Amino acid sequence: MPATNAWARLAVARRRNLATVYGFEVYRSTPMIVMEFVDGSTLAERIPLPLDVAIQVMLEVTEVVACLHKAGVIHRDIKPRNIAINSSGVLKLLDFGLARIEREATMSGVSTHVIVGTPAYLSPEAHAHQRAHLSFDLWALSVVFYEVLTGRRPFEGSCERDLAAQITEYRCIPITDRIPDCPPALARFFAAAFAPEATARPKSAAQLASRLASLRP
Repeated sequence: MPATNAWARLAVARRRNLATVYGFEVYRSTPMIVMEFVDGSTLAERIPLPLDVAIQVMLEVTEVVACLHKAGVIHRDIKPRNIAINSSGVLKLLDFGLARIEREATMSGVSTHVIVGTPAYLSPEAHAHQRAHLSFDLWALSVVFYEVLTGRRPFEGSCERDLAAQITEYRCIPITDRIPDCPPALARFFAAAFAPEATARPKSAAQLASRLASLRP
C-alpha cells in the first residue's frame, strides 16, 4: 500500500477527474483502498476512438497526471482499465494501489526481481528495474493513447518475457501499420514517444499535453 504521506499528497492533488481516495483499511488481513465509487464504464470498454475524441480524452488524463506529479506522486499503473467515465460523462483516474511519492518510489517495494505495474504499459526503464520516475507515467500515457486509437498495443509478445524484450529493444509496431492513412504528425508523435533516446520523449506531463494538443485535426 502507498505510504501514509502519499495519501496526504493525493488529497492535495484531488480534482474533478481524480477518483477520491478516502484512505485504506485492512479486512481479514488484506489491505484495501477505500475509494470513490464510479458508476460508469472504463476506457477499455470504449476503444478504439476517433482521433479527435482520443486526443480530448488523453488531454484530460494527462492533466490529472500532471496534477499528481506536481504533488510528487507517481501513479505507476496507468492503463485503460484504470480510467473510468462515469454516468455523467466525467473522466476519472482510478487505482492508486501502486502510487508512491517520487523520492520514495522503487520498482517493487518487495524485491528487485519483481516488476510492479502492468507489463504492457511499463517503460524500458521500468522493465530494467530502474527507480520509478515521473517518466514511467508518461510512457504509459503514450501506450494508452496508441491503444485508444487502434484497439491494439504498440508492443506485443507471445508471453511476458517476449513482451518485455519487445519493449526494452524498442520494437514498437508502427502506428502506420495500424492506421494506413495515419497523419504524418501522429506517426512522428509515437516515434518520439517510444524513442530509444529518453531525451526525445516528453519530459513532463505538460510537454506531453502540448504534443497531444498539436495533433488536433
